[in-house]
Amino acid sequence: MLDNLSTSANLSIQDRATRIETYGTTVLVVPWLSGTGIVSPWWSATRDRQLRDFWKRSDHLAGAVYTMTAKMQAVPNKVVPKDTSVKSYNEDAAVMSDVLTGLSEFGGGWVEFYGKFIEDLITQDNGCFAEIIGRGDPAGPIVGRPVSIAHLDSYRCTRTGSAIYPVVYHDTDGNAINFTTLA
Repeated sequence: MLDNLSTSANLSIQDRATRIETYGTTVLVVPWLSGTGIVSPWWSATRDRQLRDFWKRSDHLAGAVYTMTAKMQAVPNKVVPKDTSVKSYNEDAAVMSDVLTGLSEFGGGWVEFYGKFIEDLITQDNGCFAEIIGRGDPAGPIVGRPVSIAHLDSYRCTRTGSAIYPVVYHDTDGNAINFTTLA
């Protein structure tokens, strides 16, 4: 498992994959705050940054985000084979379930990954993003079976509107990566 974990970190496009400590981020979308001077109107990177700071100052909102995230993390996850009567499909599903459970979020596991993913989903105007980590060109299709999955900070993702390169990820080291879709 450790070999796969180091492979996942080495193949990731994110700088944080190779750092010793990783830090999660959370924000809260509060649409009624627009126009009050507390948070900019929908949508801008500035608004997302303001929302990210705002939720931490509100005990009620932080509690709501925590509760929803905890409830979603408690939902069991399992990869289900396409056809349960095929032995190899069952084996592949079991392997991928183990990968999601143990190797997600650079070894933090599914609960850590899914918590960050859900926080962005319910709190960011920009939505949520995940990096499916695998061999091949980081800006192109994965070659072979995925190795792991990791949260991509929504604040660092820019939607392009392009079907070929729908998202540009801006890493903490200043690199920008264009993500492709599989045609």
